Amino acid sequence: MSAAESSSTALHQTPLHELHLELGARMVPFAGYAMPVQYPAGILAEHRQCRESAALFDVSHMGQVRLVGADAAAALETLVPVDVVDLGVGRQRYAFFTNASGGLLDDLMIVRPDPAAAGATFGDLFLADIKAYRDALCTRLGWRPHYPLFGSDTASLAREMIAGGLRARLCCVDTTQLDRAFAGRDFDASLLADLPAGIDPCGEHGEFHTCVSAGPMFAAPLDLQRGSTLLRNGRFAYTDYVAMPSVGAA
Repeated sequence: MSAAESSSTALHQTPLHELHLELGARMVPFAGYAMPVQYPAGILAEHRQCRESAALFDVSHMGQVRLVGADAAAALETLVPVDVVDLGVGRQRYAFFTNASGGLLDDLMIVRPDPAAAGATFGDLFLADIKAYRDALCTRLGWRPHYPLFGSDTASLAREMIAGGLRARLCCVDTTQLDRAFAGRDFDASLLADLPAGIDPCGEHGEFHTCVSAGPMFAAPLDLQRGSTLLRNGRFAYTDYVAMPSVGAA
């Protein structure tokens, strides 16, 4: 879709649209979406950030295609200039679609899923509409969905997680449901005791979100340094956390 075509119709917005605007991105039409093309720091600064640290790419505007069949990998390899047949299970590879002259038409990511996967487990507790969406997706894939926690008592679950060694902090608070002062607080027994009536102890109605730094599932705890708390979209109080380098890390 050309810029002219996109500009003549309303552009779709990705879930990160407001964040792109807040960060000063220059938005342009792309495939029917408003997409960020550059930020105030400039292309060189963005390049260095990506090479020296990490970068986040918004892929929510991209479609997904599932190729099946015994020769699917070999067939796809005839269309892209990368090795697809030898791509390992659970691995992903960056590739390109080219024209007859070898010029680039578009890029794509190729993933080889585990063919033995027969199901998926979700940690949902409430929200029947989300469960229905996952059920429909798994049905299309021939998978069986599992919901071991669905309908659990969240107060008991929160206490069980804390007692089991989970360490987390509130990184986002919906100030229409919970006071901004809760942003940045430890997810512990004291917080549970201070939550107002009607607030779910696990934040399952979107009251808050947490950043987990330690627990039984971690090989080692993360050393997080708390940053500032900012109000975004006039509603959500975000507390930033920065992962500090491990002692002795290169």
